[in-house]
Amino acid sequence: MSDPDVILLLAEDGHVVGRFSALGASMEEIGRAAWEDFFMRSDEIGCSNESSPHDEHGGG
Repeated sequence: MSDPDVILLLAEDGHVVGRFSALGASMEEIGRAAWEDFFMRSDEIGCSNESSPHDEHGGG
């Protein structure tokens, strides 16, 4: 079964960061997915996330 009203969160390079139901998604969920992908990709290229402007990330 598929949801015709789906929000896709895409990274700049085009990969899908997250899929959300338009009926049940919250801005907090979408924002959290974006930050998690950002930090995961930053770790992959060796960037430090210590100076993040987003205090709620927590990492786990």
